[in-house]
Amino acid sequence: MADLLGVWLNALLPAGERSERLKDGWDVELPPQQEEDTGMFEGAGRSLWKEGRQEGLQEGIQQGKESTLLENIQSLVKRLHLSPEQAMDVLDIPPEEREGIREKLLPSS
Repeated sequence: MADLLGVWLNALLPAGERSERLKDGWDVELPPQQEEDTGMFEGAGRSLWKEGRQEGLQEGIQQGKESTLLENIQSLVKRLHLSPEQAMDVLDIPPEEREGIREKLLPSS
């Protein structure tokens, strides 16, 4: 049953291929109106999937930048014996971003 639902709800399959798989695998035939409805939402589903993927990618990039920034601050603190504040000065971190960074540094410094 899960396989049947997986094929029916799979937005990545074109409507025609989805109908063929349902008919071949489970002898289920979609009524013409349902096939049209499925096709109509297919493009929207793909668009949402691409948007979600792009947002996830951007979030991952941002997390990577933040992680690298924290590592750089910690490295300056450890190797050059700077305070976290001095390290942020060296890295030109804007004052409005420093409080959030201090909170993230606290557990590890």
